[in-house]
Amino acid sequence: MKKKLFVTVFLIVALILSTFGSTFAANAFSLTITPDKTTVKKGESVKLTVALSNITATDGIAGISAQLDYDKGVFEEIEIDEDGLAENIESGKGWESVTYNQGLLTTNTASGTGKKTDSPVMTITLKVKSTAKEGATTVKISQIVGSDGSEDLETSDASAKITVGNSESDKPKNNTTENNTTENNTTENNTTKNNTTGNNTTKQKTIQQRTTQQKTIQQRTTQQKTIQPKITQQKATHKRIIQQKAIQMRISKQMRIQLKRKQQVKKQVQTLQRIQTNQIIQIRTKRHYHMQAIMKHYL
Repeated sequence: MKKKLFVTVFLIVALILSTFGSTFAANAFSLTITPDKTTVKKGESVKLTVALSNITATDGIAGISAQLDYDKGVFEEIEIDEDGLAENIESGKGWESVTYNQGLLTTNTASGTGKKTDSPVMTITLKVKSTAKEGATTVKISQIVGSDGSEDLETSDASAKITVGNSESDKPKNNTTENNTTENNTTENNTTKNNTTGNNTTKQKTIQQRTTQQKTIQQRTTQQKTIQPKITQQKATHKRIIQQKAIQMRISKQMRIQLKRKQQVKKQVQTLQRIQTNQIIQIRTKRHYHMQAIMKHYL
């Protein structure tokens, strides 16, 4: 009887242990960028909300990494402190502070669990330069990588189109002037005399400006060549950090699942032991009554 009971317990435990392990499906999500206004004047600021949407990952999205691109000739550059945090980038509710390094945005959920509903991740404020050219410009987020706690998920790029218009100071002013024949004649004579000198001065200024622009372009090219390897290395570092966090979350989840299942197995084993004990007690009780009946028969 004991042998049969032991075999039964062993088979139940083996069946439960064979179900250990879990799978993590990678599902899609979307990241959008939406400005609070599509037309801005020089010197004004525009707020862009970066938000999660269309989340189908089973465990949600727990981490985001993306590259921010904008025209630095139109918008003022984002400045960061020693910790890599920017004053004009605010994290959304339930998200940690956003780190910004050479255009790379990185953040994780404060709780460590994935977001499963549409929600804002961060808000970016960009200020238009007073010297910005009028017309349309695009703010783009690319190379988007999200983590659902078990693996990295990629999604398509997102962008927002913004139009830069005139500020009040740029509008032409209509001044009413008095026409004076004598003054006009004097001005015309002076203009004729100074044409030659003015043309020469203009040419010299144009040459100087072109020389300065060429030097500036050469300096920017040299800086980009120097900075590009650093940017590549920083992107790789941030990606490794996200991957490590995803692995830690995956291991933690597997450990919790295994612990829960071990507790279930323990309960089932205890239940079987109680059943076995009750059966033994019943057998002994039957034997006791049987012996009493035999003794009474012979006595």
